[in-house]
Parts: sequence; C-alpha cells; structure tokens
Amino acid sequence: MTGNKPIYKKWWFWVIIVILVLGIFGARGGGGKEGGNTPTPSGPATDPASTQPSSGGDATPAADPTPAPAPEPAKTTFGVGDTQTTGKYTVTLNGFRESSGTNQFLLPEEGKVFIFFEFIIENTGKTDANISTLVDFACYVDDFAVEYSLTAATEEKGDLDVTLSTGKKAKGEIGFEVDKDWKTIEIVFDPAFAVGKGVTFTITR
Repeated sequence: MTGNKPIYKKWWFWVIIVILVLGIFGARGGGGKEGGNTPTPSGPATDPASTQPSSGGDATPAADPTPAPAPEPAKTTFGVGDTQTTGKYTVTLNGFRESSGTNQFLLPEEGKVFIFFEFIIENTGKTDANISTLVDFACYVDDFAVEYSLTAATEEKGDLDVTLSTGKKAKGEIGFEVDKDWKTIEIVFDPAFAVGKGVTFTITR
C-alpha cells in the first residue's frame, strides 16, 4: 500500500516557495531604490560663512574725520605795533602822537595839529638801503593826500633820513600837519627803488 508523500516532497511546493522568496527580495530591492536616491535640489550654492551672524552685531559706520579748521583770513589792515615787509625793508609802526606845536614861531595853522608817526625800519637786503622821508612816505587824511610838513619836521624825534647797512635798523618820526578833527589816517611807506609794493598803516579815532 502506497502512502501519501509529505508536502515538502511535492514539486509544486518548491515552486511556490521560490515564487514567494523572489517576491520578497523584489519588494525589498524596489523599496531601497525609491528611498535611497533622493534628488539634490538645484540652485546657487550658499556660502555657509555668509549665513553666520557677525560676532559684533550690526556694523557701525565709520565716524567722519574731524574737519580741519578753516584758515584765518589774511590780514588786510595794519596799525600800531604791526610789522610789514616790502622789498628789502621790514617796517614797524611803533606809535603815533599829536602836537599843537612847541615853538611859537612854528605852529600848525588854525584848526590843524601836527601828527607824528614813529617807525622802526630794518634793512634785510644784501646791499645798503637809502631812506628818504620826503620821497618814500605818503599820508592820506580821510582819503585826502597831505604833504610832508617841514614845519612839523622841526619837532620830529629820531631820524629816518638815513643809509642803512645790511641788517641795520633806524628808528625815528615823520610828521604831517592835519585837520584837528581827523578820523582816519593812512601812512604809506613806498621806497622808490624797493622791489615790491608799498605798505600801508591805518589809525582811526
């Protein structure tokens, strides 16, 4: 009597086993492909450093440099105590004074006074310098020209009619006869042979 074979000895049993095994491996292989190849998004690369916040917080703009002070305007009016240069001469107006006359025979005209300007003049050139009060000076009283006064000259102190050697100085007065109620006087030193223009000193009441 022939008995039934065990089921694992049946040929169709092994066919089913093979199909199941192939199905399981096939399912695993497909799932791995779908989950493993994730596409990389396209676009410009980002520099990691550019995304980091700066350690100092917001940038502080550089402070503007302190502006340089404006230069002082050039001096245009000179008076007592000021020094100017023209050619080889350095000229300082040391002071001025008024006089009603000290000699009864050589007094200023009615309504006028003598006015004397004291100068210190230095020869800074390389040759001798000749100074003449009659030629090298001019005077303007309230814009009107006034001639050198020979009468006032009798009361002048010091002497400006000199020849100065190099580096030497002269100190003296030059006198004019002016209206008693003068308001502004300009005294000009303009040497005849100086290289440059004359210098002007102004006094006002």
